[in-house]
Amino acid sequence: MIGRVFLIFFGCLALSSCSYVKSYFPDKQKDYQLAEELPPLALPDDIKQTASIKDRPLIAPDYPKSKPEEAAAAVPKIENTSVKPLFTPVELVEYDGGATRLRIYQPVSKAWRYVGKALSHQGVEITARDESQYSYKVQYDPDAKKASDGALLDELFFLFGDDPSKEKEFQIKLTPRNSQLSEVIVLDDKEQPVYQGAGLKLLELLKNTINADLAQ
Repeated sequence: MIGRVFLIFFGCLALSSCSYVKSYFPDKQKDYQLAEELPPLALPDDIKQTASIKDRPLIAPDYPKSKPEEAAAAVPKIENTSVKPLFTPVELVEYDGGATRLRIYQPVSKAWRYVGKALSHQGVEITARDESQYSYKVQYDPDAKKASDGALLDELFFLFGDDPSKEKEFQIKLTPRNSQLSEVIVLDDKEQPVYQGAGLKLLELLKNTINADLAQ
């Protein structure tokens, strides 16, 4: 009996405590349902104008478009200023006493190859060559005519028409003047310099052929 009394007492005490605690946490939902609708917030005119900007659609600025030909004209043109390198021409020089030589502005080893190429190009027969002495021995007729390319009759006349006895033996010798300059001299079969006649024509033939080759 006494236990029931205690249970009833503590039950009433607990209910009163819940009501007391609940009074500190009111039901906001009921307050929201019973609340009146507030009027819209009034904004100043300057704030209204600023606030409405973000609602406007974004429009890309209309920049002028350049035409293709105008764009191409705006790109600077680089002119080709490359110039084919010049060469120092081969030339004939005459010393005191009438001694004529061919001057080549190259080292003697390179000048020797220039002379050999020119002889082969002109069809001059080379009978001997000595690179250690920078010399050639050739059979040369200054009055012989070179055969025209592609002409059969000219080829036959070139091979059989001329008398081989007109060809004479000459020696073409190169001497270095310095590391970048060489000179060519023509000697006869007795190794004597030939400055006129066939010797001079042979030097002129070499000069014209080498210069034409260097100019290409």
